[in-house]
Amino acid sequence: MSYGYYGGKLLWVSYVSEPGLGTPPVPLRKMSAARKVALMDFPDVASCLSRNADKASPNYLEQMDWDRINNVSEAEVCMFRLLASYRNISHATKWFEAQGFTVPKSFSSARPNISYDGTQHVHGSYSIRKNGPKFPTRGVFRRLFGSIPYGMNSASTWSKDGTQLLRVDISLNIL
Repeated sequence: MSYGYYGGKLLWVSYVSEPGLGTPPVPLRKMSAARKVALMDFPDVASCLSRNADKASPNYLEQMDWDRINNVSEAEVCMFRLLASYRNISHATKWFEAQGFTVPKSFSSARPNISYDGTQHVHGSYSIRKNGPKFPTRGVFRRLFGSIPYGMNSASTWSKDGTQLLRVDISLNIL
């Protein structure tokens, strides 16, 4: 992606037009310009899937197109869209593992972490140091940035009854 082109998108969503929340709708929060561009570029489940995804396959939602993801905002939007397409939390561990994440038993679909407010959490971690970055590393600055984080964590937060995905958060472990 050209940084000039991305800069144009940032200006567009900041001053000209707000993108919709898409399908399934991503909850309103963290509405930075980068998140708005992610909502515009990935408006639905199909936009987050690999172009070769076999929709007849029962596991087609596991075929996220990581090659199109360029930043944390885009990853959060696509991960939300795909995970929210499942009926409940029971699919989260398998989905994270299909993306290359490790899910500890104490934060899995079978044994989610329960917050004080009753929401349920499934967490996955991905070793950038061991497996390389999930986002493409094009250009000098992207390669430089890609060498600094050594891990990526993703937390999915589900409703008290585990039937609705409320959010997906990604954090990077940085040297």
